Parts: sequence; structure tokens; C-alpha cells
Amino acid sequence: MKNKKIAAAVLSATMILCGTAAPANGMSDLFFNKISASANVDPCEIYYTDQNYHYFKIDMQKKTAVWMGYFGYGEEITIPPTVKAVISGYTVEYPVVAFKPGAFSGTILENSHGNIDQIQKITLPGSIKTLQSYAFQRYAGYGQGWISLKEIVLEEGVESVEAYAFDCVGNIDSITFPSTITYLEPSALGNPSSATGKYLRHGVIIGYEGTIVEQWAKYLSVRLFLVMTLRLVQNPK
Repeated sequence: MKNKKIAAAVLSATMILCGTAAPANGMSDLFFNKISASANVDPCEIYYTDQNYHYFKIDMQKKTAVWMGYFGYGEEITIPPTVKAVISGYTVEYPVVAFKPGAFSGTILENSHGNIDQIQKITLPGSIKTLQSYAFQRYAGYGQGWISLKEIVLEEGVESVEAYAFDCVGNIDSITFPSTITYLEPSALGNPSSATGKYLRHGVIIGYEGTIVEQWAKYLSVRLFLVMTLRLVQNPK
């Protein structure tokens, strides 16, 4: 009980320091099972695991969250667009605005319930406007090689994809892009194989007619001998 009161005081002080008010009567047991601020260098950052085993870094000052990984057993996961944390009747709800590059490396998932390689499909919400470089990269020492993902879906709202974002998803069956995409880095799929001059990819790129996705896929097909095929859907706009 004493430790909980101390932790409550620390987290309450953190919220006040970062510009988020909280009631003075402490925090629930549920809150303590899922959240921790004491180990962070930045007092405004809190690490949080939701009921579906998604792991987030919450920035109390910026009022945003970053998806850091997944601790569950699911083969198909959907990253939520917002994350909630309840503090004795006070609810914090912030948008999930980023996907941590290298989350599939295993660096933070060594003690997870399942194995990150069990995930076959992942859906990213439109609240993540940019898929950063090396989003699906595996770093040296943490399960090098291709990730076992078969399907990646970017929901409406995602706007851009940076270089090497899809590196290490060589066994992918499909990548689905929304109509809101306005920029795709030519090297988003990674480097062509030095041996064959082609991307070591198979499967399908799914996008809307008349969008940057169509131009991007056709450019890669001509210039870089893209192995993946293109499936166009009629644009709803």
C-alpha cells in the first residue's frame, strides 16, 4: 500500500508538471498494473500497456502516444487510433501518432506472452500520418532477417511512407494503401537485391486508381523491376 501511495504521488506530480491535471485522491489498482513513470528519464513520458496488450509510450506534455510493440498472442492485430489511461475517474486519451521503428526487432518484446513473429497481419490507424523510415526493420542482434508478416494495411488518414519503411517484410502477401497517401519514398520497400537487381518481394500492392500509389508502383516496376504486382481499386473520392 505504501509503495502504491508513493507511485501515485510520483505520477500525480508528473501529470501536474506536464500540464495535465489529476484528482488528488490517488490512482486505481488497474492503473498501476498497466502504467509506469518512475523509470523514465523524461518525467513527461509514461509507458503503458492496454487491455489488448499493445504497448505505448505516452508523452503527457505533447498529449500524444507512440506504438512501441505488442505483448499478446494474436496473429492479426490492429493498432488503436487512441490510447486511454484512467486515473481515479480522470481519463487521459491521446492519439497514437507514430509507429516505433524497429518495434519488430524484439528489443522490447523478449518477455512478451507470445512471439512477435506470430503476427501475420497488422493494421495501422490513420492517426499515424507518417510511417517512418525502417518501421519494420530488424536491427542487428534482434532476430535479423525477414519479418513473418503477410499483410500490412494502412487505414485512411495515413499520408506518407518514408525510405525503407517496409524493409524486412520480404515474405509479404499484400500491402494496402489508403486514398489519403500523398507521398511514397521510392526506396520504401528497401534495397533491391544486389544479386538479381530486383526487390526480393512477392505479393500484391493494393491502392486506389489515380493516386500516388499507382504512380509509385509503376515507377518501381519499370526502373527497379518490382516483383510485387499492383491491384487498383476505384477511388471513392
